[in-house]
Amino acid sequence: MNISKIVKNISILMTGTVVAQLIPILLSPILTRLYSPKEFGMLAVFISITSILTVFANLRLDVAILSAHENEKTPLKNISLAVTTILTIMISLILIVFSSFFKEMFSGINYNFILFFGPLFFILFGTMQLATYIANDESQYHLISKSKVDKNISMTFIQIILGIFKTGVLGLIAGVVFSILFPIYRLRKGIFRKEGKTPDKLNYFFILKKYKRYPLVSANTAVMDKIATESPILMMNKYQDSSLIGFYELARRTIFLPLTFISTSVSQVYLKQITEENDYKKNVKLTLIILGGLVLISIVIAPIFIFGGEPLFAFIFGEEWRVVGEYSEILIFPFLIRFVISPLSVVFLKPENILLGGLWQFIYMIVSVIVALVYLPQGMMLYLKAFAISEVLIYILYLIMIFVALNRGKKGV
Repeated sequence: MNISKIVKNISILMTGTVVAQLIPILLSPILTRLYSPKEFGMLAVFISITSILTVFANLRLDVAILSAHENEKTPLKNISLAVTTILTIMISLILIVFSSFFKEMFSGINYNFILFFGPLFFILFGTMQLATYIANDESQYHLISKSKVDKNISMTFIQIILGIFKTGVLGLIAGVVFSILFPIYRLRKGIFRKEGKTPDKLNYFFILKKYKRYPLVSANTAVMDKIATESPILMMNKYQDSSLIGFYELARRTIFLPLTFISTSVSQVYLKQITEENDYKKNVKLTLIILGGLVLISIVIAPIFIFGGEPLFAFIFGEEWRVVGEYSEILIFPFLIRFVISPLSVVFLKPENILLGGLWQFIYMIVSVIVALVYLPQGMMLYLKAFAISEVLIYILYLIMIFVALNRGKKGV
């Protein structure tokens, strides 16, 4: 295991991530003056529902590409594309047939936006995700890094331009959806590359059977994770005013999402390493190095929001958004513990660990839903405090299970 090479690859992805996040954060004060907290709240509901759905975009077969033999990669790519297309059609039909149910869920948003943007987001996101895993498999970290920059810069500029024309929540949603076209174009070679020999249908069948754990188990565990992280937004939509959701969304947008992009960059390199390296001691050493590095970053970040959250948000985003700083003083703790531990969770994508990862995801989903159901009706601030405590505790359990999973690799279970 070449630690310096791993650090270099992480730094390449993180450099792109920092640039990708810096511009949207710098331009966010413009967005908060073009869009209201209520419109940010509606965007949050849209993102929450589509985030849960997109887990199924490729049925996690895109993840399997990293562990697959060379002659299995093309069939997995083709199956992933076919699955995404079929599911997009199904989602479109569901949105039409159950329109009355979804109209209530998306109250305040023109439902025609949902009918158009929902399926479009699904197929674009699935294609981008597949292209990213293919690039990761080929160690094209420069391309992945640039694609992150493409996406976030284009998203922010689309939202600003449409915001100037007073398009309301349409501008925010359109920016999120159409920005995906730019990373797809950047990473298009992996998707559209012509392969020498076309695999036969029988080969497709056996490959799908071999990697059945990914759609049957990994996809379900991933959707449980999304339900756990996104269900608070959906329940806020029921119990709280859209403006409060908008405040929560801005906290996620300016604190959690930048941290997520950094941790995702780390996890992409970490996943590539642990799928290729079978030496238990080397994998544990790498895990501890990454853990230590992310903890150090967190120690630097935390005081900024704990001691200066309210005046910082009021000054940067406008007095109307001061309450976001109050939220951030609490949310920084769960956001940072996710930031530190979640990159290591890709160890559960290894075939022998999928079921163990599923167990934690189930526990996490149940705890998150119960906390939201019990505390959201009692008020936003009380919920945020209960949410923060539960997240810290559940992620400590996650870290323990990650080392259990690494130990299983040592034993060859």
